[in-house]
Amino acid sequence: LYHRIRAYNETRLAILRRFQMQGQVLDVGVGQGLFLDVAREAGYEAAGCDVSPYVARFHRARGLDVRAGTVEEAFVRPESFDAVTLWQTLEHTLDPVRTLMHVRSLLRPDGVAVVSVPNMAGLVARVKLLVGKPFLGPESSELHFFHFRPRAFDLVLRACGFQILGRDAVTYPPQENVSYIIPLSNDGSQLLNINPDLSWAGQKSDVIA
Repeated sequence: LYHRIRAYNETRLAILRRFQMQGQVLDVGVGQGLFLDVAREAGYEAAGCDVSPYVARFHRARGLDVRAGTVEEAFVRPESFDAVTLWQTLEHTLDPVRTLMHVRSLLRPDGVAVVSVPNMAGLVARVKLLVGKPFLGPESSELHFFHFRPRAFDLVLRACGFQILGRDAVTYPPQENVSYIIPLSNDGSQLLNINPDLSWAGQKSDVIA
């Protein structure tokens, strides 16, 4: 399982490298820290934050710059990163718009942000609803406060000042989920949106601008 998850984080890194080859990267919601590991190995200056003080202490003991708290609390200096990543993190926040706006403020000109969220219009969500199993709601151990359908999430991203440019697909372990990527750009900032969804595999988005 470790090797599968590490391999996926290497796929995540490959996505980032298509848009930002080097520089300082901030990972929001570091969890196990494997993305930070592969980013550092690739030459990025990697930092992170996590709402769990234990997680932050654990990674600091490993020599990583990981701070406890939300991204709004942990990092406040504008234009301080070349890339910001939120892998399956935004749905756990109490105010996604506020988080996205803050992330945008942290990006330097031509900076890149990568955001992944579950797709409530996707096959996995539809099957769970069909069999009467809630899709990671408040009763779930993962505590998702918000869920997004692609078009609704597009509106959220545009409201935060980003322009959607295109989508791709990647695989998300350990579930057999497929994701699509949305690069966005406005005033030099970019954002990639990834929604897990089996039905999107190999398909192009209808919101390429």
